[in-house]
Amino acid sequence: SDAAPTGGPPPDTLPGWASWRLFLLVWIPIALIGALHYGTGSHHHWIHDILRRMYYLPIVLAAFQRGLAGGLISALVVSITYAPHAFLLHQHHDPAPPVEKALELVLYHAVGAVAGWLADQERRRRSELRTALEEQRRLQRQLVRAGRLSALGEVVAGIAHEIKNPLHALRGTAEVVDPLIPAEAEERRLWERHVEELERLSRVADRFLGFARPQPLASGPLDLRDVVSRL
Repeated sequence: SDAAPTGGPPPDTLPGWASWRLFLLVWIPIALIGALHYGTGSHHHWIHDILRRMYYLPIVLAAFQRGLAGGLISALVVSITYAPHAFLLHQHHDPAPPVEKALELVLYHAVGAVAGWLADQERRRRSELRTALEEQRRLQRQLVRAGRLSALGEVVAGIAHEIKNPLHALRGTAEVVDPLIPAEAEERRLWERHVEELERLSRVADRFLGFARPQPLASGPLDLRDVVSRL
C-alpha cells in the first residue's frame, strides 16, 4: 500500500536529508569508508584503491533516493571527506598519484550528477505512468458503468414492451365498454378512475422506454392544481 504508516509519512518521503534511509545508505557508509581510509597505512596501495572507489556506492544510492540534488550533495560530502586525506596529510595519506586523485574527485561529481539526473527522469516517468494508470482505471469504471446501464436499459425496455402489449388490449376493451356505462350511473366515477389508471400505466411504460432509448425532452405548461387534485 502507498498509505503512510501511523505516526508520519513514509521514510523515503520525509522532508530534508535526515531520513533513516539516507543515514543507513549514504551518510554512515561515507563516514565508515572515510574512517577506514584515514586509518589505513600508506603502504597498502590496493586497500586505498578499493576504498577510494567504494565512495561511488553511497553517491549512487543518494542519487537514487534524492535525484540530482542527492547525487551532487553526496559527491560534495565525499569530496570534503576525501580531499584532506588525498592532498593534505603526510601520514596515512592516499598514496595514489595526485592526478589520479584529482580525477577521482571530478568523477565523484560526474557520477552523482548523471545518476541523479537518471533517477529524476525515472521518477518523472513513473509519475506519468501512475497518472496514465489512474486515467485508465477511471475510463474502465466508466465503461463498466455504461455496460451496466446498457444492460439495465435492455431489461427495462423488455419489461415495458411486456406491459404495453396487454395494456393495448385493456384500452381497447375500455373503449368498447365506455359507452355502455351511463353518465349518471354510480359506477361511472369508478370507471373513469379505471380509464385514468390505464392512461397512467401507459405513461409509465413510455417513460421506461424513454429510459432505455433516451428521447429529447418536451417541456410544456403544467397546472399544479390539477396534479394536487389527482393526488
